[in-house]
Amino acid sequence: MTAPPQPPRERHCLVTVGATVGFAELVRHALEPAFWAFLRAEGFGALRVQCGPDAGWARARLAERRGGVPPGLDVDVFDVKSDLVRDEMALCRAAHPRQRPGVVISHAGTGTILDAWKLGVPLIVVPNTQLLDDHQTQMAKHLAKEGYATMASPT
Repeated sequence: MTAPPQPPRERHCLVTVGATVGFAELVRHALEPAFWAFLRAEGFGALRVQCGPDAGWARARLAERRGGVPPGLDVDVFDVKSDLVRDEMALCRAAHPRQRPGVVISHAGTGTILDAWKLGVPLIVVPNTQLLDDHQTQMAKHLAKEGYATMASPT
């Protein structure tokens, strides 16, 4: 006797800015009720925002806006995790063929990009244009041109 098919698990969205350099603009937009409503409408049940050094003010912002979180969406912010790939990024994969995958929305840092590729999760790269020589924009444009990721701005 086989078990009845399980309903698809809700989708998981991870926004990550890296562990050492903040990306306040991306974090601010990830903590907007309009973004939360969009995610929920697209079948997401969880949003995790890895904020690095911006975690303090991000927690306060989330607390202020907690009433705007749509029912069925769990939103959390954190600074870093010892194993972001295992603890968060892996949840963005489709657990079975009937489930739509989640998404990783990331700064255009090479480490995060490589981790997402290894897992085969959809990736949206958002370059942090405030960094030296705007190198993340160059990386994001190349990835988008080659079809490896989607490039977006934080707004």
